[in-house]
Amino acid sequence: MSLPSLFDEARFRAHVDEALGIARRALRASVGERLAVAAAVDHRYDDKYALVEAAANVALASQLTALAELGLTDSKLTQVRSWSAARRAVVLSFGVEETCQFVREVKREVESAHKHVSSKKNVVTGRSTTTTHSVVRTEITYEWRYEYRYQLRVVCGGGSSSVTLRERSAHTTLTTSAKRNPRSDKHVAVPIEVDVSHLFEQIVDEQPPVFGFTIDRRDAKCHTPRRNANTSATHRYHIDVFKFCERAANQIHQLASIDTHEHTRDLTSATTSAAVSVALPVLPVFDRSNAAAAVAATAAAPAAAAATMTTTAATTTTTTTTTTT
Repeated sequence: MSLPSLFDEARFRAHVDEALGIARRALRASVGERLAVAAAVDHRYDDKYALVEAAANVALASQLTALAELGLTDSKLTQVRSWSAARRAVVLSFGVEETCQFVREVKREVESAHKHVSSKKNVVTGRSTTTTHSVVRTEITYEWRYEYRYQLRVVCGGGSSSVTLRERSAHTTLTTSAKRNPRSDKHVAVPIEVDVSHLFEQIVDEQPPVFGFTIDRRDAKCHTPRRNANTSATHRYHIDVFKFCERAANQIHQLASIDTHEHTRDLTSATTSAAVSVALPVLPVFDRSNAAAAVAATAAAPAAAAATMTTTAATTTTTTTTTTT
């Protein structure tokens, strides 16, 4: 699975526009009016490697924040980092267990909707007697206690140790017309897992967490900010995490297929489309005034450099200036 198959540019732009509108309303008018997307501002990047590094570190910090919201406390983070420091694999695991046990048999008398009315007349008194007949049948149903448990854990490679981030259980009653288990007595699903070692390997400081993802520009195989081993590794990692979240969401969505005969379940809040606006850690916009100043400075740089060279050549002092870009 590649990035183009996951990235929806139209949806991304729509979310950026929506967030930009919120930011403009929240800030002072003079500040909000200066905000704009990159395509609307003249700009240039002096160091695209640094841009990729910053974006990667922000993405990692966003994931760690999400895990913290799910239960990764400071003490648990310290423990997980100790596994990472010992070069042990760190795995995020989502496990599900289902049980369905017979509770009772329920009998009830159900009166038929069809009724038979008969009338009889007394020949002596002349009075008529009306009698209504209905069919009553005994309906038997069977009730089952269905329980669903899930657990989200961070597991040390090999499963020797783990910390639980979040767990929950819930139950409901299933009703059947035959004494046949609608699910299974017990089912433990194969855990959905993803290796998150990359996330914890990039943490260089814990309080508060600081990430230090960098690109090794000296590597002979480093060709561009995108075509290098470091960026490729973090790119693969984020795709793996995306697939993990998608599979976990699908697992939860299977609950909607369970018929309880009681109410309809609305799992919209568990969908990606509904939750997509929950976490938007960075708004990729430019400040028009700063961008204009930067472009002006860039345009003036060659002229300033030429003037410096002319002045130096006209004097008896030789000055060597080295500029690294």
